[in-house]
Order: sequence, then structure tokens, then C-alpha cells
Amino acid sequence: MLLTLVCANPLSHPPPDPFTTPPPSPPPPPQPALPSFRLTPPAVVEIRLGEPARLTCDAWGRPQPVITWSKDGVALPLPLGHPAGQQYQVVNGSVVMPAVGRGATGVYTCRARNAEGTIAHSSTLLVM
Repeated sequence: MLLTLVCANPLSHPPPDPFTTPPPSPPPPPQPALPSFRLTPPAVVEIRLGEPARLTCDAWGRPQPVITWSKDGVALPLPLGHPAGQQYQVVNGSVVMPAVGRGATGVYTCRARNAEGTIAHSSTLLVM
């Protein structure tokens, strides 16, 4: 007597047919995230009179945050003709002073802002 045994698993599924199976769904978009600093200047920065200075902030978030700077509460760069007597440039998250003068002393604040919120970091610059 010949006995044939057939096994079948009712939980198994046939392999997917590439012509009738829809493609997988794309992953969900990344979740928004508050800004977070990756790089900030020290709390106190001492620079010699006449030397160049650069204060840099870098931040991460979703969407990518925009970095802005202020000095003593006034947005940088200062408008032409401002009586501060100091030249400022704001470039790629840094505030740059080609040669610091006595008017450069003060509190510099960088802000990282995106649609999720704003964070701030302040540094005091002392001209020696």
C-alpha cells in the first residue's frame, strides 16, 4: 500500500504577484522638531581691541532653523549710519567683526527659529 501525505498550511499565503501587488507605501514624512543648538560661542568672549572676531551658532531642527543675531537687543547687522561705530556682518550663522572697537562690547544673542519654535543663546563680548 502506497501512502501519500500532503501537508498544507492554511495560514500561508501564495507569493505576491508582482503584476497585481501594489508597491509598498512610502515612509511617513519626518516629524517636525524644535531647533536644537549644535554649536554656540562661549558665555564670555574676550577679544583684543582691533582684532577680528567671529561668533558662530549652528542649530538643527525640522524644518531647518534660521539663525539671526542681535547685540544688546538690536538686530544685526546694524543699519548704515547707526551710531555704534562698529562694523558687523552676519554670514551663515556667524556674526563677524573685521576689527573690534570699544563699541563691540556687549551681549550678543543668536536665535534659531523654525515653524516649531525659537531657542536663544547669549554671549558677552569684552574688548580688552
